[in-house]
Amino acid sequence: MGATRSACYDPHAVRVRPFLAVMALVACFSESSEVDSAGDTTTGGADETSGARTGSGTDSGADTTTGTTASESDTAQLDTSTSDTATTDSTGMPVAGCGNGETEGDEECDDANDDPTDGCHLCRASGSVLWEAWNATSSNRDGVAAIAVDSQDNIYAAGLVGAGGGTDLWLRKFAPNGDTDWTRTPHPSVEPVGDLFFDVVIGPNDTILAAGQVFEPGQAFNFIVVTYDANGDLVDELFEDSSATGGIDGATSVAINGSGTLVSSGYRSESGPDTVAVVRLHDGSATEPRYEDGFGPGQTFATGWKLQLEGGNLRTALLLGNQVEIVGWNAGFGDGSPTWTQPIAGPLAYSLSVDVLEPVPVVIEGDGTTVVCTNVDTGAGRDAQLTRIDVGGSVSSNELVDVDGADDLCGGIAVLGNGDLAIVTSADYSGNDGDFIVTRRSPAGETRWQVALPPVAAGRPRAFAVAVDSEGLLLVGGSRNQRPGDADAYIAKLVP
Repeated sequence: MGATRSACYDPHAVRVRPFLAVMALVACFSESSEVDSAGDTTTGGADETSGARTGSGTDSGADTTTGTTASESDTAQLDTSTSDTATTDSTGMPVAGCGNGETEGDEECDDANDDPTDGCHLCRASGSVLWEAWNATSSNRDGVAAIAVDSQDNIYAAGLVGAGGGTDLWLRKFAPNGDTDWTRTPHPSVEPVGDLFFDVVIGPNDTILAAGQVFEPGQAFNFIVVTYDANGDLVDELFEDSSATGGIDGATSVAINGSGTLVSSGYRSESGPDTVAVVRLHDGSATEPRYEDGFGPGQTFATGWKLQLEGGNLRTALLLGNQVEIVGWNAGFGDGSPTWTQPIAGPLAYSLSVDVLEPVPVVIEGDGTTVVCTNVDTGAGRDAQLTRIDVGGSVSSNELVDVDGADDLCGGIAVLGNGDLAIVTSADYSGNDGDFIVTRRSPAGETRWQVALPPVAAGRPRAFAVAVDSEGLLLVGGSRNQRPGDADAYIAKLVP
């Protein structure tokens, strides 16, 4: 993908080590930057009508109707396309007629029950898209890195938005039907480089916590965790000046329990080109963490990845060069060493370059089993591998999530109510094309269904996030090419 480098920010221009160049996320996924208009699109159903709503690119987040569908600025713009049919409302959700046991109108199926695991749900077949939305700016550097769902099934997408020659932090709230509620872009960069949110979670009282990195002139990249209430008002902010640690510091994941215990994972500078993966325990908004564990000294690429906090169990994935370790604390993080550490069998294969961001997602199943997705070298290419680790830290199984004829890269994992896993992966084919893949697997490892969401225009989609709402519906996110050569933020709701 050498041809795309000219469209990326130059990390060396701001004296940032190559490690942080990875944090450009989707900045270099596009082949070109031929289209200079911005559009934020929400679709649902087959019959299209259009209008527009613009959302502020600042921290005000107000939405206004304009009646236009394109913009020359980097302000997010929403072009809604909806349908009204005999069986669905404007977001593709069922209305009168669905559930009578007869397949009518544009219904794909009608089994007259509410079982989401039997191949038909809401009169749509499993894997069907109920609605989808894009955020696109003229800089072609937009992406969703994480998704969270609150107690009211509101959806929060976090990632990055194009700004000048780089990116800014980006957080957007969607209503359950896909309408945009508000957008926040805190700490807009004076010198846009590679600001982004890596993670978003729901805290007590439906607060929203987003974790990432932000560039500040004279300090390079800084750790940041921002907390908002459901209205988008700022509640708290953890911000760590990285100048004392060599100019590289960031949060790639955050977790919080019902009592407000806040844990983050990420990276900080070491001497020379090295970084250390860190897991931190925080007290309120205090800048300095109360406790910190560091891993992987001497690595030119080390970071903590996805955190999961369930009850007293804390799990995180550490990407240490081209190796992955899962670290588990079964109780009392902050009081001592991990309960166990489990290296993941390989050979693993990660592209440690400016061109890609390859996360290491982790989930905890109902029985305490940890599931991690890693990229393995099969000899014929790369495939996504699921590894299950029991509560004691022993590996119980390894299995591949494969798409024939493609390199398959891990994006995100979520656990459904019946114990099934929802997995998003990126399938790269020869040339510069690919698919956004969503797979549902049973606890026994059987694939219930798999769908490919191809790019609307030529390019390589990137799947990064998946979440489940209270009805068991899936939310998936990442980047898809809505226009030729673009990397556009993408989120969709699917039938499970």
